[in-house]
Amino acid sequence: DYLLTKGRLVYGFGNDDMHQLGDVNKSYNIIYTEDIAYESMRKAIDNGRFCASTGLFPEYLVLEGDIIKVKARDPKQPDNNTFTYRFITEEGKVLLEQTTKEGQYTLNGEKYVRVEVIDNDGSLLLFQPVYLKDALIFE
Repeated sequence: DYLLTKGRLVYGFGNDDMHQLGDVNKSYNIIYTEDIAYESMRKAIDNGRFCASTGLFPEYLVLEGDIIKVKARDPKQPDNNTFTYRFITEEGKVLLEQTTKEGQYTLNGEKYVRVEVIDNDGSLLLFQPVYLKDALIFE
């Protein structure tokens, strides 16, 4: 959040930190692309069209006017549809935390907001930050 607060465009990735064989396949990236061609994957990553997960899948994250709406699902437990949605902004400040079927937050002048989704077993889904237009610094 330090770099995000400074207006730097950075994305978060999910990758295993393997120190023993049991540490593999715990964290991965879900990339939103039309096909699996290298160029499409690279473009999606360059544009932040991916999220990091340790088990949850995204249903959607949309910005409707000034409202962020987000929904996740658990592919291992389809009947489990209630998660904790955490909306985070500058310096890691938690703006809102809600346990519900769909998370919602109304923007209130923040430079960026990012969303973490947490399951009761500790599984995470980490979305890329939603930036407001004039909040980024490009150098």
